[in-house]
Amino acid sequence: KIFQLHFLGLFIIQSAMDWNFIFGVCVSVILIQFMVQMSVGCLREEKEALLEFKASINETQNRHLLLPSWDDEDDPENDCCNWEGVKCSNSTKRIIELSLSYLRINIFENSDAEFREWFLDATTFFPLKELRFLDLSSNYFRGEVKGCSQLYRLENLEVLDLGANSFDYSILPCFSAISTLKNLSLRGNRMDGLFPNQGCRQLSRFENLEVLDLGLNSFNNSILPCLSAISTLKQLSLLGNSLNGSLPIQEITRLRNLEALDISINNFQGPLSFKELATLGNMVTLDLGYNGFNNVSSIEVMASLNALSLGNNQLSYSSISEAVRGCTPALGQ
Repeated sequence: KIFQLHFLGLFIIQSAMDWNFIFGVCVSVILIQFMVQMSVGCLREEKEALLEFKASINETQNRHLLLPSWDDEDDPENDCCNWEGVKCSNSTKRIIELSLSYLRINIFENSDAEFREWFLDATTFFPLKELRFLDLSSNYFRGEVKGCSQLYRLENLEVLDLGANSFDYSILPCFSAISTLKNLSLRGNRMDGLFPNQGCRQLSRFENLEVLDLGLNSFNNSILPCLSAISTLKQLSLLGNSLNGSLPIQEITRLRNLEALDISINNFQGPLSFKELATLGNMVTLDLGYNGFNNVSSIEVMASLNALSLGNNQLSYSSISEAVRGCTPALGQ
């Protein structure tokens, strides 16, 4: 019996040593894989996705001038996390930000290239699972976006800048399904005239959008009821459009969380009542300049306001003086 117990004890000790050995090997393998990944840099699949995006752009003769740091060399030093406009997570090495604005500049500064039409292939971004920030502004992309209906696959995207391109209303369905989107810029595109009913439905789907820039298009008043459905908005810019008539108080005051509003450079006219706007208790910045307002009520009722622009309207000095009388020192402009 003593021999049997001794043998059993040795068996248990050996088994424990074996499990410790196996556990140690597993931990070592995981650490080695992690260290290899960290030493290699960005993930191969994400590097290939960036190269596919570059290849999708309609440039042949001057392709070498487009994102010159983006190449497919297998040199370990060729880490796409160090490429122009790319930012990776320090921990996962996955791409989290892409700043790809003004891609044409290098081409036109270094060649006599003619202006070529560019079309956006959004499918090239789908492998970027942790992408949070995407800036494609000032590239003059136009037409339909490839993969538009599947942009919901960018499930971590929070900031999307498509300003200064040549998109029309057909792009609206592309990003309304991105539930994580907080900041969207469509400034300076080709959206004009009557806002489509379908576009209205698309805007109502935004669940987390806080910043929306629609400036420098040619929207008319038909867009205003659609915007009032985005209750999460904190900042809204409609400067430089074709809005007219009296100030749309009803639509604006539905945006209860609004902190900054810019409706300058439009064709609004008539009197301006701050008493009706006072329900926007979070409003901090308000730009009403370059319109046709001809009378203004007391600004004092908007206690949260600290920046106001009324320049280049049809307001007399006396009416402005009367309006700002009694304002708190917080109002800086």
